[in-house]
Formats: sequence, C-alpha cells, structure tokens
Amino acid sequence: MVETLAKRLHEKWLREHADEGDEANTGFDELPEEWKVENRAAAGIVTDILMDHDGKVNLDDPEVYDRVGRLVHGAWLARNTGDEREPGQEVRFEDLPQEEKDKDISQIRTGEEVFKELFL
Repeated sequence: MVETLAKRLHEKWLREHADEGDEANTGFDELPEEWKVENRAAAGIVTDILMDHDGKVNLDDPEVYDRVGRLVHGAWLARNTGDEREPGQEVRFEDLPQEEKDKDISQIRTGEEVFKELFL
C-alpha cells in the first residue's frame, strides 16, 4: 500500500502544480531517490493512520480531523527541518491556515481511496 499511495500522492501533487515547470514535474519513477523517500514516508504515516481506523477516518469529526492532522503534519515537520519548509509551515497543525491543514488532510483522503481500491 505504501508504494501505491506514494505514487498517488505524487500524481496528485503533479496535477496541482502542473504549471510550475520545476524538476518535480515528472513521474514518480523518474524522481530523484530522496524525493521518492519523502513520498514514501508520507504514505507510511497515512497508511498507519488508515490501518488504525480500518481504512476509513471520520474526518467530519473535528477531534479526529485535528488528531490525524497533527500526526500527518508532525511527521512532516520531523522529516523536514530546514529549507523544505515554506514560511508559516513550521507551526503546529492547529496554527496552520486552513488551506495548509487541508493539504495535510488531503493525504488521508487520497489514502482512503487507495485503501478502498486495494482492500475492499
């Protein structure tokens, strides 16, 4: 599941950043290995969360939304300690603007889609 989700997360990123024209605008298999590692790490956290919730996270529950958001964002903060952080992203999940929170939570939604395809 982790590899499939890592690829799907990158595909989603590509769709959202297609007009930027940087070197990340390539397929997952062509990415430098360190970027693949980041996608796999994000996918691993999401997979763990989904496994703990039997593949379906109730993101309509504000407490669950905040809890899983803290897990996703906290793991990203732990992995990205330097220049990878854009201004404003170095804060706790609770202090992020809603747009940034939605980016973290969208990983869970993408993970749910992959989980459903693979296991249901």
